Amino acid sequence: NSRVIFENAAVGIGHASLERKWLRSNDRLRQLTGYSVSEFGDLQIEDFIVEEDRAALLNYFQLLASGQTDSFTSEIRVQPKRGGVLLTNITASTEGVVDGQPASFVVVIEDITDRKRLEARLEEAKETAESNNRLKSEFVANVSHEIRTPMNAILGMTELALEEDLSDE
Repeated sequence: NSRVIFENAAVGIGHASLERKWLRSNDRLRQLTGYSVSEFGDLQIEDFIVEEDRAALLNYFQLLASGQTDSFTSEIRVQPKRGGVLLTNITASTEGVVDGQPASFVVVIEDITDRKRLEARLEEAKETAESNNRLKSEFVANVSHEIRTPMNAILGMTELALEEDLSDE
């Protein structure tokens, strides 16, 4: 039953040795990265991670292997074999204990590229709406000022006219 869940999960899941060599991977992880089952056996975890994100990822795995942390979650960019870049959420933890040391890593990789794009578009729309609201407020303040000045003159002249006795002419 756990094997079925592993293979059919909506996120990429893999087990890796403490040397970060992939021991097994599910279909979703291979789809995300673009590597076949046979190719995956020759890869290390960091092999499809964008170069600039590798040092941080390796540091997280070092903390895991040394027992300084039980798990970590981080946004890491993945470079699939086919090209391009995916924004992913990687969660990793240790599994099992052999001679007081963790036996392996469990790694879960979720593609969050579409969600991040949507968040960016929503943030942009929010900023545009706020900017438009500021422009509207400035416009209303300017129009109010532009109308108030002549209206004060008209009201003042009307008040003066009403106080005076006016001839028929």
